[in-house]
Amino acid sequence: MAYVELQDVHFEYKAGNKILKGINLKIEEGEIFGFLGPNGAGKTTTFNVLVGLLNPTQGKALIKNREIRHEERDIYQEIGYMPAVPNIYNDFTVLEFLQFFGRCHAMTERQIEEKSDELLERFHLLDKRDARLKHLSTGQKQSVYLIRAMIHDPPLLILDEPASGLDPGNRLHFWRIMEQERKQGKTIIISSHILRELADFCTSVGILKAGKLIEQGRVEELLLKYQNPKKTYKIKVLEKMDCALQVLNGFHSDDLDAFRQVSAELLEIQYKGSDEKIANLLEMLVRSGARITGFELVKKDIENIYEEIVGD
Repeated sequence: MAYVELQDVHFEYKAGNKILKGINLKIEEGEIFGFLGPNGAGKTTTFNVLVGLLNPTQGKALIKNREIRHEERDIYQEIGYMPAVPNIYNDFTVLEFLQFFGRCHAMTERQIEEKSDELLERFHLLDKRDARLKHLSTGQKQSVYLIRAMIHDPPLLILDEPASGLDPGNRLHFWRIMEQERKQGKTIIISSHILRELADFCTSVGILKAGKLIEQGRVEELLLKYQNPKKTYKIKVLEKMDCALQVLNGFHSDDLDAFRQVSAELLEIQYKGSDEKIANLLEMLVRSGARITGFELVKKDIENIYEEIVGD
């Protein structure tokens, strides 16, 4: 049984504007699941369905096989939700803000204080405990809103662009905390425009386009699925490029599909031979007099795959 499941979820506004168009998705317990997609693809609407702010026009959203709807209030204890950060709590101090939401989750004052201090310390914000939100930097405020989603220690975190206001160092710290939460058994669903970070830290991803989930799977499986069957290599030639080109022009093998000189010092070849055969070819280039200082197998990363799938 999946921990989070969407079953043929549609959502449209009364004017007939269809936002979600039949999303089917299963997320296992203990995953960090990344949502990718251009603006307007339906990521935030999907999140709003998952946390019960919107009821789907058709289909079901489930957590541990329980349907998420407005009427099922107690299920919200299972969820920590961080939407795009609003500015409506600016006059609260950090502690007042966390107290307010802790009380919403029926926490005792002692529980709120202990958990607030624990989380503020983890995010290096304990000295901001009595500061007003309006006096915090964008990144600090972003972290406080994330702490608010974590205050009641929910088993499921749903985070909409949580790292968007953080500098590189704090983004790395954020991801380390998410990994710690995952190791403690939490399930995390997260959207981000920083694709490489999602590839590095998420266990699985789903790609939305125009309200449809057009691809999903384990990160390593998607990276493997979208690689070119013909391997492409880049070879940096410091000197004697003409010697290297002479070898390639005279190299007769079905393994060498194509080659081209990219720049004064860079060759690109498509070669489908084994590692041993490519090593022999490199040896031939060196023996010709070409001075080779770099050799790299070119692989598609998550950004290349995203561009190929989404097309923008």
